[in-house]
Amino acid sequence: MLRLTNRSYFSLLFLSAFLILINADKSFAANSQRNSESDKTPVTAPSPATDPKPGIQQSERAQSESSNRESAKVASPNADSETARSASQSTGGGGSPVTLTPLTPGEKFKYSLRSSFKPPMPYALSALSGIFSEATDKDHGRHMSAGDFLADSATHAARSMAFRATANFFEKFAFASVLHQDPRYIRSDKHGFAKIGYALSRVLITKGDNGHNQFNASFFAGGLVTAGISNAWSRPEDRNVSSAFSRFALHVAYRGLSNVVQEMLGKR
Repeated sequence: MLRLTNRSYFSLLFLSAFLILINADKSFAANSQRNSESDKTPVTAPSPATDPKPGIQQSERAQSESSNRESAKVASPNADSETARSASQSTGGGGSPVTLTPLTPGEKFKYSLRSSFKPPMPYALSALSGIFSEATDKDHGRHMSAGDFLADSATHAARSMAFRATANFFEKFAFASVLHQDPRYIRSDKHGFAKIGYALSRVLITKGDNGHNQFNASFFAGGLVTAGISNAWSRPEDRNVSSAFSRFALHVAYRGLSNVVQEMLGKR
């Protein structure tokens, strides 16, 4: 089997990041240009002072608008149901609508940084992962002191932190920008066990920038890429395909746990 060196992994990482940043910068510049052009469009307000017969013309305009609304209802009888569907698509699975403005690539990058380093969630999950990894590690004798256990747990926690920061870069910024998906977690209005089911389903489902539900491709693609890159800081005996997929599976499990915590304790 082909074995890549650490230098090759880092070269692949930086090359991918460079290409994605170029694409994101072009998209951000295009959006900024469109916004500036729309801001420059003049808006002309009607001048009541120059209207020689304001009362008559206002009555005629009111009748015209009323007839236009009636013709629109005849032409589109399902308009009300389409509006209701649009409102329900912007909810987090509950009744009240949640209006979210799509994030720009720059905002997604800042969001990935906050997700990686803003306490307490990243550090708590890294510590939990470090303790779990050390407790299930079979590469040492079971007769070890508490100090050795804590030291090795801290080493595992550091690897977990590196994995999570790299995964957030690819999942919440790089692939989220390329695939036009919203990296944010949207809480629901559900109650009881339905909240847990919804939180776990968000591992597989996410919102697109268009507001519709989509398969969470940015999460799975970013996690798989990170699992391969993580061989750069793993122990030599763990630099193989089997260990990489084990790290990815653990990452998916922790994402489900994180979603449940945000669903139960987070602010809407």
